[in-house]
Amino acid sequence: MLAVRRAFSQEVFRFAMEGLSATDLQIFREKSRAFLCTVRIPLDKLRHENLFEDPDITRQEDEKNIARLVKIFAKDCDRLDPNNHVRVLIPRSALPQETLTSLRVRAGDDYPLYNPDNVLPFLEGRHRIEAARRSLTGNDRWWIAELYSDGL
Repeated sequence: MLAVRRAFSQEVFRFAMEGLSATDLQIFREKSRAFLCTVRIPLDKLRHENLFEDPDITRQEDEKNIARLVKIFAKDCDRLDPNNHVRVLIPRSALPQETLTSLRVRAGDDYPLYNPDNVLPFLEGRHRIEAARRSLTGNDRWWIAELYSDGL
């Protein structure tokens, strides 16, 4: 049964790859190569990183959007949905192999908690994280982060 499932997954993967443009395929490969693991990170260890110097490109903080998200989080804070995860850059040297191996072990939706020594930059989800900081309390002050090596 496992062999059938694995063969089916590989076939679905091949089918999905056939529909990608060369640029999309290159982006997929680079992202896959840089991906380290998915973890829970305390909110105070996350800092939004602006990739663009141009204020016309960088999305500014929007208080109305943050307030809207705070209301949503009061009812349901769906951090487990991969669409709500934040992407975090981390130096490969900051994550020793034994730590990385232990962080990759996960049971169901129970992501391991990673409490880094330093604050880590995230690239998107600025309003989501700010709303979480304003609404989550106690041991619930964490977010799901996908860790990517910053050294491609």
